[in-house]
Amino acid sequence: MEEVNRDKKELSLRVNSQVYKLNIKEPIDVLLSSMGMEMKAGHKLEPIKAPMPGMVLKILVGPGQKINKGDAMLILEAMKMENVLKAGNDATVKAIKVKEKTAVEKGAVLIELE
Repeated sequence: MEEVNRDKKELSLRVNSQVYKLNIKEPIDVLLSSMGMEMKAGHKLEPIKAPMPGMVLKILVGPGQKINKGDAMLILEAMKMENVLKAGNDATVKAIKVKEKTAVEKGAVLIELE
């Protein structure tokens, strides 16, 4: 077994120096497919929220910008430490809900994604 990507539901196998890529279908995927509905693999796009109260130091993205999983999006200062908030999935920035140098509470929506 070469690689398992649970998010994309893909598996790579190597047999005699040849790599085969397989798609994993769970029972729910088969049921939805038989009903004519497809369920995209991956996670629902959740907005970027403040994990703790703090001050927005710098916004690193803009509306309409395409981002990849793991890209730095915003720097939040909390308890005298700078925390870099990163993208959890590939997405596009829909809206920035805060401004730099403003205080935010825990759970506040900072960036909306689509």
